Amino acid sequence: MKIKDLKQPYKEMALIEQEAQWNERNENEYLKASFFWGDDFWVDVYFGRTPEITPEIKAKFPSVFN
Repeated sequence: MKIKDLKQPYKEMALIEQEAQWNERNENEYLKASFFWGDDFWVDVYFGRTPEITPEIKAKFPSVFN
């Protein structure tokens, strides 16, 4: 799945996370290739699920949720 195919707010969160790890935003990149894995949240997003956006996640992405 490409980042551009994600629904909001997951798409914007993925782009922010991508930029933090790779110093660039590229929504044509595949989600799987974009992140260092180990976070169940992004694994769920990759498989098309929409995991709960907890207060902790909102705090990590203030520009998306303020």
